[in-house]
Formats: sequence, C-alpha cells, structure tokens
Amino acid sequence: ERITTDVFTKERLENRTSGTGGQNVEQTFLIAGVGSIGSNLIYFLNSMNSPSFKLIDNDLIKLENINRHLLGFEYIGNYKTKAIKDFLLKKNPIQKVNTKESSVVDIISNEAGYVNEADYIFISIGKANIDNWICKSLKDGIIKKPIFFIWVEPFLSGGHCVYLHPSNPDFEKFFDEDFFRFNVIDRIEYKSGNKNLSLREVGCQTTYIPYSGAIVISFISSLFPFISSIIAYNKTDSIAYTWLGTTTEVKKLGFKISEFYENKIIGTITEHKL
Repeated sequence: ERITTDVFTKERLENRTSGTGGQNVEQTFLIAGVGSIGSNLIYFLNSMNSPSFKLIDNDLIKLENINRHLLGFEYIGNYKTKAIKDFLLKKNPIQKVNTKESSVVDIISNEAGYVNEADYIFISIGKANIDNWICKSLKDGIIKKPIFFIWVEPFLSGGHCVYLHPSNPDFEKFFDEDFFRFNVIDRIEYKSGNKNLSLREVGCQTTYIPYSGAIVISFISSLFPFISSIIAYNKTDSIAYTWLGTTTEVKKLGFKISEFYENKIIGTITEHKL
C-alpha cells in the first residue's frame, strides 16, 4: 500500500490564515482566570494565528460551570487550565500552552518573570481587591507588560474592560469611591448591599450571578474587535470599554440603572477616555 504524508507546521498554518500581504506576529497571551469570561475570551484570542498561551487558575470545572464555560461535561473535575490546554492541543498539537494551577497573586509575587514573558496579560477574575493589587504591581514595575482587566456586572447587565499600558498605568482614574465610574447598575444599588446582586445556590457555598452563555459570547464578541485593534497597533493609551447588556431583569428587580446608559442601545460598546 502506498503511504502519503502531509506537512503540518506552524509556518504552514500561518501562511494559510494570514491573508493577502499579512504579517504574522507571534504573540503570547497570559490569561489569569479561565472561567466563563476567560475561557470564551481564549476562543477569540486563539483566532489570531494560534498564539502561545499562559493560563493561571487554581479552580476546577464544576457541574454548575459548564452552561457558560467554553468547555463541557467531559472536563468536569479537571483543573480549568489543564482542560483548556487539552482543548487547544486537540485542535493544534504543536501550539504552546503552559499552565499554572495557582493563585495569580502567588505567581506575580514569586514568578514575575513567567508573567512578563507574555506580550499581553488578561485578568478575568472579577475581584476588585486582586485587580487593584495587580495594578499596583504594574505601577511598581513588577509587571512590565500591558494588561486588560475584564469583568461583568450582575445578570451581565454590563460588561467592562480596562486596558492599562505600563507607560500609563492610572487604574484609579476610572474609579470613584472604589466604584467603576461607568457601571451600568447605579452605584447606589451596590452601596445598599442588596442580596439580589449575589445569589447563593441552595446547598452550595459558591456565590453566583445568573446569566447565560449566549450573553457571555455576545459581550466578548463585541469587545474583541477593540482588543485586537489595541494589539495590532500596540496602543499605549489606557482606555476603558463598556458593553451594555440586557437590563430588563435588573429593572424588574427594581434596580436603578446609571443615567449614563438610560438612552443607550443594548449590545453597543461605549469607549471611555480620561
């Protein structure tokens, strides 16, 4: 029997996807937090000619995760980082994917070199205290690469992204009284401590905010052209973006919407320059 072979190399894949006259720039992306937001973001980032990934997360995929996570039932019980790596390598076995099953705080504190090997850093943890600490690390010169902070509001009434470049790391200018200046839900609701802004699943210690996987994808797909533009042109100005999600549910619950978004169209991105 005759045997035929085919060439499978990174260069061949890039030539097939670069477009006419396009240039391929090898990128390494570090993503801290590969839950519903981070995992779906990886799907879009991976379209940029199979970049290298560094993944940081110490959490496991649980049953309640799979409805809005990139991955499904077969990965339950696995570390999110290792599951994403397996998913990526099944598509492209020569892609470089490195994982750390640890806290991003520990990695930055003890392995800053690992973080600074990336070209761009994405933080999708959604914890303000950690985001502030990471921003301080950028200001102090411990982190030397640009950072995207990405998070969502309850019921995904809004999704936000703040991009900080090391030359302009003023994270605080986007905040007032520890609140993001461009929140969709009015800050008065967060100050009131309303329990409907964080629901607790019966018999489970995890706090969750209900929203569907479809809305996550709508948010990330709307945001991604702005992210890819920043990367393509190596922009140095710090900037923020807000995606206006469906506010119907939060209005039904009696929450006040920020006046800034009262007349905005659902699904649009608003750019914030300060």
